[in-house]
Amino acid sequence: FPYLQSTWFQIVSEPGSGSLLHGETGNSLARFDGTGTQFGRLEDPRGLGTDGYSRVFVADTGNDRVLAFTVQRAHDRLTLVPDYEIRDLDAPCDVAFSDAGTPFFEADDLLYVANTGNREILSFRIGASVPEPVGRIDRPGARAGGFAHPLAVTVGRFDGRNTPNVYVSDSRNRRFVHLFDHGDALEWIGSSPHELGVVRSIDTHHWWNVYAAAPQAGIVAKYTPRLVPVAELTNVVDAVVLCVPLSAARGDDLAIVTRQLTSVAGRVLPVLTGPSQGMAEREPVSSDLGADSRGLGGVLVTPARGTEDPGSIPRRSRAKASARLGSGEADDDGASLA
Repeated sequence: FPYLQSTWFQIVSEPGSGSLLHGETGNSLARFDGTGTQFGRLEDPRGLGTDGYSRVFVADTGNDRVLAFTVQRAHDRLTLVPDYEIRDLDAPCDVAFSDAGTPFFEADDLLYVANTGNREILSFRIGASVPEPVGRIDRPGARAGGFAHPLAVTVGRFDGRNTPNVYVSDSRNRRFVHLFDHGDALEWIGSSPHELGVVRSIDTHHWWNVYAAAPQAGIVAKYTPRLVPVAELTNVVDAVVLCVPLSAARGDDLAIVTRQLTSVAGRVLPVLTGPSQGMAEREPVSSDLGADSRGLGGVLVTPARGTEDPGSIPRRSRAKASARLGSGEADDDGASLA
């Protein structure tokens, strides 16, 4: 009879040490800093993205580039294999993957980059071996069509696939921006001001809605796809990142990660319910990131290539149980996910 195994791995960016922590969920993590690889040493890695299958994208902020990896598993060991890099950027802080609405067709896959230092949002078609620049909004400023400090970026989701909607945290303008991807160009749809302070990470869940984390204010806020406020979770001390795993089989959960985990060796983080139950708290779950997991920039959880559980992940579109997280502006922000 056929034997199938489902393996999930986690990757955490650690800006302070210039490295990525990675390994199977629930097991110990290995450290990758690029030494001895074609990428060379990482410097200040922050935002992470994944296709939910085996490709991982990292905003290597200090080196002004974005890195692409393939995760391979052999003999119970996970390895980050360098694929390619996108250079000539300026302090990119976040990335977001999109299947362009066609989860079974990789040729039109897109990667969005919050190129923070140059105050712009870029899109690249990444289906080919060489990333192809596609769209750009690069007018700096506070008026419509411009960014002052695009710190985090995410992509809309619905019905097991990504939508053309792109959401950006323009931190210094204290607003969220809604973009629409026409395939060959990005269109500015509108913006929504907020009073949350610096929003360092945003994400979307399976039913369109947008979530934002403001660590200085201790708030996690929920918005509609048109960026209309819905609810707030307050008194979330030092909330840095959030993630909304996309899994059609088990539903969506919203995880809020706080810097409190660094004082308990990365073992406790609060988890909140998904859209069906609003923003009420659940019981805490545990993570094992080790006592040295401080100054973390982002985290994701995704299946490893070659492993699939037909009961919970019947096809690639459902395998997009990924958590794409943004990053913070300060080096001492912590983040993790179990």
